Amino acid sequence: MSMMDGESSQFYKNARLPLAKNVSLPGISQAAERIEMVAAGKADATIMESFIAQEYIEKNSGKIQRFGNE
Repeated sequence: MSMMDGESSQFYKNARLPLAKNVSLPGISQAAERIEMVAAGKADATIMESFIAQEYIEKNSGKIQRFGNE
């Protein structure tokens, strides 16, 4: 699971998916870097705000897909 150190997604992952392996990025990383980790196969998923992910999906059709409804 790709995430930024100290960000809310890290806390969510630790609470809900404690056995998932972390692929951490420094807190100064861009959200797109987390998505690129997934697109490159270096991480299986990432947690982020849907509007950020949607913008990436629209600009990079076919690289990743959305999981969940929120």
